[in-house]
Amino acid sequence: MFNMILLVALAVSPKASTFATPVVLYDTVVEKTTDIGLYSVKNGQMSPETMKANFKNQLMRQNAEYQNTGGSLSVPWKNIGELKDNRTWLALTRITPEWRYTDSENTTWVYQAPDFGNNWPTKVLQIADKSTAIGYNVEVTSHCSETEAECTAYFATQKSMLAPRPNGLQSEPAYKQWLNRIKQEACVVLPANTFSPRYPPQALRDGIGGTVRVGFIYNACGNVR
Repeated sequence: MFNMILLVALAVSPKASTFATPVVLYDTVVEKTTDIGLYSVKNGQMSPETMKANFKNQLMRQNAEYQNTGGSLSVPWKNIGELKDNRTWLALTRITPEWRYTDSENTTWVYQAPDFGNNWPTKVLQIADKSTAIGYNVEVTSHCSETEAECTAYFATQKSMLAPRPNGLQSEPAYKQWLNRIKQEACVVLPANTFSPRYPPQALRDGIGGTVRVGFIYNACGNVR
């Protein structure tokens, strides 16, 4: 069983959020094929100035997109470089360990939270989804502007990154090939526990709430994908 759709009712309240008992709606049967498409992970070169400029530009664009739909965006890691207490920095980066933006070219940028004492992200994944009607095709490029030792460790971690989901519809060949890839991928040890999610403060201020439908896909190792 590789695809499970769960119905989760989210009751929005500034005090607490409650979840209904998950209900299994249906399973999806994946076609038996060895076609898993193309996927690559490589190291890139991006200067700290370029990374900073990209981050600020993409943050500005996402903020404009939010405003066009009547919402507003909370700037991630605002004034993080001014923090003097390592514990405060650790708590903040646990809440928001990364920030992502998908541009008009179907490329998703995943910025890692800045290290303690830094004002701007120094690590980013560039996930280019080049999938077409033919099938799955995703290229991941890791960029790092830290010390050589830090970047070597970061690049090594990304080499074992599991193939990300394509941006297309579930009915497209790329999505079906990705499901087939999940069935064949090697086991990667992932954290057994994660921090409980916080309801976004900005969403509470904007009065955003409702019923959320959540789907889970997991591989043979039990990793939620």
